[in-house]
This record gives sequence, C-alpha cells and structure tokens, in this order.
Amino acid sequence: GTELLWKKRSAVPGRQILVTTVTESLGTFAVVSLVFACVFRITGVPVYLAFLFGGIVLATAPAPSLSIVNELKTNGPVTRTLMPMAALDDLVGATVFFVVVALVSAQISSVGIPVAGILVLVFLPVPLGGAMGFWAGCRMCRARTPAPGLGTMLVLLAATAGLGALVNALCRFLC
Repeated sequence: GTELLWKKRSAVPGRQILVTTVTESLGTFAVVSLVFACVFRITGVPVYLAFLFGGIVLATAPAPSLSIVNELKTNGPVTRTLMPMAALDDLVGATVFFVVVALVSAQISSVGIPVAGILVLVFLPVPLGGAMGFWAGCRMCRARTPAPGLGTMLVLLAATAGLGALVNALCRFLC
C-alpha cells in the first residue's frame, strides 16, 4: 500500500497495467481451474474444488519484489510498472478468490444462502473501506506529530470495524 502512490501513478501507463494484470490473473485462474476440473472429474473429486484452487493460485507475495527494489534502489520503467502491478495483482486475486468462495458456498450450503446476499457481503467492504481510508488519510495528513495521527487511525479503524459489524448484522436480518 505504501508503494502505490497517486503522484507516481500518473507516470505509469495505468490502462496497460490494469489490462495486463487482469488478463494474467483471470487467465491463470481459468487455466488452473480447468486443469484441476479435468483431473477432479476423472478422479471423482467434486469439481467445485477446482475453482477454489484456481482462486488460491492467484495469491502472490509482493514482498520479495519490493525488498529487492528497495535494497538495490532500482528506478526505471520496469520498477515503475512492477509496483502498481504487485498491488493490483493482489487486489484482483483477493476479489476473484472471495467471489469464488461466495458462489461455491451459496451452491453447496444446506441453509440456502442467497448468492446476492453473499456478493453484497463480499463487495460492500470495498467502498466502505475506501471511504473510511480516504477520510483517515485526509485527517492524518493534517496531523503535525505522530500521536494525533495514530489516535485518528485507531479511532477510524474501530469505527470501520463497528460499521462492518453493523452492516453484517443488517445483512443477516434482511437475508
């Protein structure tokens, strides 16, 4: 998160990075899911597990790349492309994984959970966290010393968790 700065983002062709990241992530998901589905079909294992494995495969660790960039103080077109791709790759991977888990859970659950309710619980935290994060960032930029910034961050983190719990309770009540 600290490596994806809005000021630096304008220097990198964002559309190309977005298209490349989404294409390679969804392509990887499709190939891995297809291969596992074929193997599971032959061996008698439930095929829905293939999609879960396809979602798990998308998990990446950007720390090694970031540590090499920081240690060697690299700067160039590859480095400027690598940083946003690492962040976006994790975002796409998490989104695909949670959507797959939601859809598989809705299909195999004996409770009869509606798919729409699960998708709301998966996607609603994104704008909620984005709004609270933006607000926290604006407030923390105004802090002159670390103590008020830390206090603001802790209060808004608790408020976000409380708001998430409230939305979860509302979804349970309505669904």
